[in-house]
Amino acid sequence: IGYNLLQPTPLVAPAAWGTFFVCGHLVQIARILRDRAEVEFSEEAFDLFDNAFYQHDFRPRQFVNLMNVGRVEWVAAGELLVVAGQDASQVILIWNGAADVLDPATGKVKNKLSNHHFIGNMVTSHKAHPWHYDIRATMPCKIVRWRRSQLDKMMKDDKELVGCVARMVANDLSKKLMDTDQRRLLTEYRSMLSIAVADGRLVPEEKKQLHEFRVKHGISFLDHNECLDEAGWSSEEYDIGAKNEK
Repeated sequence: IGYNLLQPTPLVAPAAWGTFFVCGHLVQIARILRDRAEVEFSEEAFDLFDNAFYQHDFRPRQFVNLMNVGRVEWVAAGELLVVAGQDASQVILIWNGAADVLDPATGKVKNKLSNHHFIGNMVTSHKAHPWHYDIRATMPCKIVRWRRSQLDKMMKDDKELVGCVARMVANDLSKKLMDTDQRRLLTEYRSMLSIAVADGRLVPEEKKQLHEFRVKHGISFLDHNECLDEAGWSSEEYDIGAKNEK
């Protein structure tokens, strides 16, 4: 810039363009430094960032920007987070809590959602569509709601965010598929257990098969006890192998 201005005949146009480019670069550098500057989190917000966002390469500043455009809500047990038939114009994150995905026609539980599960796809759909299921909180839930239009604007402004969101969506889908598969296995185990104890006796071979199924498919002791309760057996009766008829 100085070279151009100090010529016998000052070259104003090149100097002006040089000034313009320098200012542009300074603005970009300032934005990068701001984006990478240390961000302060509350303990709860850091837990959410660490467990739901960090593994997908979100930077702290991107996480803060997302949270700033979202709306944090508390939902009581029994309330609906999503109603079948309504426009799916929002994306919901279960921060803390649990909810059931219900068939609106039968009321049967199709799936279960818990901490850090997303309801709806963060990648904006080109066509409006309704929710296909009811989703009801089974315990008090802390959730974050985003409008799809807000997320769409953020991803247009920050192309790097698109890749982070794509990884998050893939991981969330994988978790939901795993949860669905685990639920199917638990249903199968419940059926096996109820058949085995139907006659009031549980022979060692049956107990061995049930134990092997639990170990192979990672069915927890808590789930096992719930299945026993549903069958009308106590854990003591299961250990003995006989129903205590009173």
